Amino acid sequence: MKMSDDLFDDQIRKKLKDEINCVPEDINKKIDEAVKRIEKKKLNFKKISSICSILIISTLLFGITIPTYASNIPIIGSIFKMFNDKAYENYDKYTSDLNITKESNGLKMTINKVVYDGFELSLLYTVESQEEIKEEPRFPGAELKINGKKTTSGGGGTGKFINDNKTFVGVMEYDVGDKNYGGKDVKEKNDLGDYVEIPDKFVLSLNINEIGVEKPVKGEWDFNIPVSSEKVNGKVKETECNIDLIDVPAGYHINKIITTPLNTLIQGIRKNEEEQKCYLKYAVFDNKGRYIEQKSGSTRGTKDGMYFNDTFKEIYDDTESLRFIPYKQKFDGESESEHSEDKIVAKLNLQGETKLYSSDGKEYATITKIESEDGKTKIYYKSAYGICIAPIKIVNNKTNEEMLSIDGIKQKEDVTYINSSDEYVINCDKAISDGDFSVIARDESKSIQPYNEDKFTIKIK
Repeated sequence: MKMSDDLFDDQIRKKLKDEINCVPEDINKKIDEAVKRIEKKKLNFKKISSICSILIISTLLFGITIPTYASNIPIIGSIFKMFNDKAYENYDKYTSDLNITKESNGLKMTINKVVYDGFELSLLYTVESQEEIKEEPRFPGAELKINGKKTTSGGGGTGKFINDNKTFVGVMEYDVGDKNYGGKDVKEKNDLGDYVEIPDKFVLSLNINEIGVEKPVKGEWDFNIPVSSEKVNGKVKETECNIDLIDVPAGYHINKIITTPLNTLIQGIRKNEEEQKCYLKYAVFDNKGRYIEQKSGSTRGTKDGMYFNDTFKEIYDDTESLRFIPYKQKFDGESESEHSEDKIVAKLNLQGETKLYSSDGKEYATITKIESEDGKTKIYYKSAYGICIAPIKIVNNKTNEEMLSIDGIKQKEDVTYINSSDEYVINCDKAISDGDFSVIARDESKSIQPYNEDKFTIKIK
């Protein structure tokens, strides 16, 4: 098969783009020079692949040996996979590469990627130092501007140290899109910054004057970041709702469910401002019983009540409907940590039901059945407290082996829900078939108030 020079060049560049998420402009120039030097006569696809592989290896070596490009090494491939967090598993499809670097007072900060779906904006970044970084980088005094207009926004983030703690790889999340939820009257007279009309494309100015909290490093790291929601165009769906949660004291009304390739949002208004202790949350499952993890939440006050905007992980491609099960954390003057050590222990009945009772003698949960097959086990249970009873442990009483011992977040991610029987299923990678076992659960009855009568289902497809 014959191939033109231009097509040959395009194949090489495409192959490089597929293999490396971000290639600095100077390296692109080197690739172009190398391409021009290669003799291109009668080439087949096998030869093209071989040459592409050589160029990729050369580019990687080139990046490693030249300090200017050291900051790119940690994010070759997927930066999100470094966090081992299901909340980010779909992000790579919608990121835009930036690699904007600013250096001040011995710290080099690079904004590597940006991803925006019209509601949440995530910045992937690295902070590098010649010495060990003593404190996880945080940016308490950071100033945000959208197209030059000062604003602030709630959000969060995560990250991890690599390279002997000389490099920190992280993601900053800003709830930019909910800034204007509820209208201008919600924002113009509060302490959350000016009302800002947010277009599909804008420049986000991020001005950082210190990194860290306990012993902050002073400096100037100022970025002008081009942001666009173009990659999610046509993939955002808004479903109007008119649902009142009757049993919730604060008078919650659900207005809208929004799904994007990166997030799921529930929006509404809390009418009773006097109910200050009602921090409503939701356990969300799709029609196949898969758990949709909550990521963040925010509220905005008006004379009509408190507008709320809660953000969850994105839905799956084959999700058709969502089941919302509301609950709240109740404190009653005590902190949640005061009850964190309350445990429920019961002997596990492998042939029938296992009843779990809270410290005050009330029924807490029932393990309805245990199914073991091919070295794995499914544990079925019912509880008014639903997914909130995770984590639970299964322990072999004779060997003290922990058959099921997963942290709460991970266990919640893997729990599935059976709508028809109102059962939850926990998956265990070990067989629990014969022997003497105990189940250990954390008693959440004093800190969780479920509202199972107010659960509702929204069809989104």
